[in-house]
Amino acid sequence: MNALPPLPRLPRALVVVLALASTATAFARSSYETRDPNNIKQILQGSMVYASDNNLHFPNAPDVWTYAELLGATGIIESSYWLSARDPANDYPHEKSIPVLLSESSNLQRRQPNPQFRQLKLSLAVPTGVTLRTSHPPSTPLIWTRGLQSDGTWSPHSPYGSEGGHIAFVSGRVAFFRNLHGEDGRGVLQRFDGTGPTANILEALPPGARISEYVPTPAEQLAWASADRSGPPEPLTWLKRFEPSAPVAILCAFWTPFIALSLRRLLKGQPNAIDPIAWAAITLLILWLLAAIISRF
Repeated sequence: MNALPPLPRLPRALVVVLALASTATAFARSSYETRDPNNIKQILQGSMVYASDNNLHFPNAPDVWTYAELLGATGIIESSYWLSARDPANDYPHEKSIPVLLSESSNLQRRQPNPQFRQLKLSLAVPTGVTLRTSHPPSTPLIWTRGLQSDGTWSPHSPYGSEGGHIAFVSGRVAFFRNLHGEDGRGVLQRFDGTGPTANILEALPPGARISEYVPTPAEQLAWASADRSGPPEPLTWLKRFEPSAPVAILCAFWTPFIALSLRRLLKGQPNAIDPIAWAAITLLILWLLAAIISRF
């Protein structure tokens, strides 16, 4: 049986660096890119639980911090649900999550608000001044990324900058939008009165609704607008709170055949046994760079 032809030789140090860098970067990126929508879905589910216990009414809170405190009784008790790892307003929030409510009682409904939580610059916004109900149109927004403007774009100082943001709807759907203009420019939201599309989120809410969110100072707006939003590294936190995700599964499936080929070469005593892994790392790194470039457009 003919031996498999050797692949072009690469320095062993380069092999190790490329393999570790591409794997760690892909894992970390998939982690924070899935964390935010997953957290919003958890908040949405908590809002549904709250509504089921309160005559099908969602929390009617004076501000987003009180909204979070009301959901504390449903199990949404960590500040990390309300903070984005890409938000320049926060310094790696996933590593310093604090409880929304004080843990003085085992009964969540009897716990008092945590003053430290109210000092946080939350990444999400909620409507206030009106009571939303589960019977409202499914297209009614319930929670969204902070910084959404009346023209349907997110401000440069919002958690994702001008890249867009998430919106959670009464229907239970969570979606990411680069903006709310739509292909025809009329808007992707539906006016609350049913008269047509709109890009203004206030027009998709009941009359009298206002937006509650953290409003940055002028200095913060300037700093956050030019901040790096590539996402913080997460070398250890995934061990504390692992979140299965499709990107991680795809990454594992990608590496399996190359590792198997290298092991086969190694068992046969063939030279350059580790080279398949090296070329796989190079390919993965190139694909990641292309994806990062395309995502900017």
